[in-house]
Amino acid sequence: MPILICSAVESEISLLKSELKSDVLFCETGVGLIESAIRLTSFLESNPVEQIIFTGTVGAYNKDQFRINDVVQAERSSLIAPLSLMMKGYMPELMASEITLKSNSNLPGVSVATVLEITSDDDLKDLILEGYSVDVEHMELFSIASCAAHYKLDITAILSVSNYVGPDAHSEWVKHNKTASQAAQQHIVQSFN
Repeated sequence: MPILICSAVESEISLLKSELKSDVLFCETGVGLIESAIRLTSFLESNPVEQIIFTGTVGAYNKDQFRINDVVQAERSSLIAPLSLMMKGYMPELMASEITLKSNSNLPGVSVATVLEITSDDDLKDLILEGYSVDVEHMELFSIASCAAHYKLDITAILSVSNYVGPDAHSEWVKHNKTASQAAQQHIVQSFN
């Protein structure tokens, strides 16, 4: 059975498409929790696979811990709920909020905060760091890992730091997205050789 390599957007798998040809399928899941879950579920319904490798870029919470273009591997993904941290909301106990991922490389392991929106406020960033043990922020990983769990598939996530969480996150992502994405893809290509 083939391996599925997926990412939110095509540019995060374009190198892989040109380098890896046999026994690999590719899927662009779209941006955000809902779109990525819908697209991946639809893909998996008609394409049986052995496992999933997810790749993409992340924002790092701590500038001292990671550099731009560092490649990391997700060990877990947590669904982040800032309203809970502010005591203005809560998640029902029956709702899953954390998923463990397969780790099979010597890359630094990270805990990924999956968010509905990019965190652009330093006070909110600090609140998230106080309330959760997370290293990087991403918008799709929790839904991708949830789909993998539903289909009883192993999932590995190879990610690269494109920006730091905070007010400059978007401009940093625009500046570094391409090189960060290439770094993650190069690591995956090397792991296939």
